[in-house]
Amino acid sequence: MKHAILFTLLLIGFGSTYAQNKGKIDYTPKCGLSGYPTDEADQMAKFGGDIGKYFDKHLNWKKMEKVGGLIIVDVAVDTLGHPCTVGYTNKTVNNDHEVYSLYLDDVVNHMPNWQPAMKNGKPVNNITRIGIYCAVVGHKELEVTYFRSYAQQTEKILVTPMRMKLINLDWEDLDKYQEREGRQ
Repeated sequence: MKHAILFTLLLIGFGSTYAQNKGKIDYTPKCGLSGYPTDEADQMAKFGGDIGKYFDKHLNWKKMEKVGGLIIVDVAVDTLGHPCTVGYTNKTVNNDHEVYSLYLDDVVNHMPNWQPAMKNGKPVNNITRIGIYCAVVGHKELEVTYFRSYAQQTEKILVTPMRMKLINLDWEDLDKYQEREGRQ
């Protein structure tokens, strides 16, 4: 009976810990950018360079290979194109501290200037997202999903230290893609 109760408590504890990893991380931006609109632009903010190469060069691969799942980084881009991390969503098997210790905010905050979002031909403040999907824990395979708009993904970049591949994929198809690739 003691074993059954202990096992049940362990399951409840694991379930509640796992559930904690499925949402927004309590994060205070390191810059003054926040509260920007998410979809009030004719053209969303866009990174001007090769985002795959940027992440390939600047991510801490030793830490990244210990992560399994999706991390979404909310990025505010001001009218001058300055990027700033304003939030995280943790959809990994890792705890929030492990995700925060990747210092993705520093990687994003030190990116070169983006092309700002535009509305009626003028630059506007906006928030976009970068999703980082760590597909295979410990096997140095990492997918960096770049959301060109807050609500819809238009590019998916597969990044590994050895190779990069660009995949066009709609956000709604992400689950189907993961299932097809055997990455649940």
